[in-house]
Amino acid sequence: MEELVRSVATRYEIGVVSNTNELHFDYCRETFTTLRHFSKFYLSYKLSLLKPSALYYEAVLADLRVPPQSVFFVDDLEENVVGAKKSGMNGIQFVSPGQLEQDFKALALL
Repeated sequence: MEELVRSVATRYEIGVVSNTNELHFDYCRETFTTLRHFSKFYLSYKLSLLKPSALYYEAVLADLRVPPQSVFFVDDLEENVVGAKKSGMNGIQFVSPGQLEQDFKALALL
């Protein structure tokens, strides 16, 4: 997963969109080195919003200031991908690193 994330991050700005709390996120930053490749963090405890609320995706898009169709949203939960798609983003449900890499290649993101 580290190599896939690094590869995508060399081509695009990537961010984390997570329903989490401060303690959990601090733990993740200390534990998972993959997070160093992400430049944006949209965290529920900072936004006071939870996925799949439409307001959550609106907040992300307002900060990014790009057309929704230019955003590729990846999440392991189908309901969160559906929420992103309703906001106009492209959405991919994460099942495995191999599947995600194939999806990115099919979309010419890699």
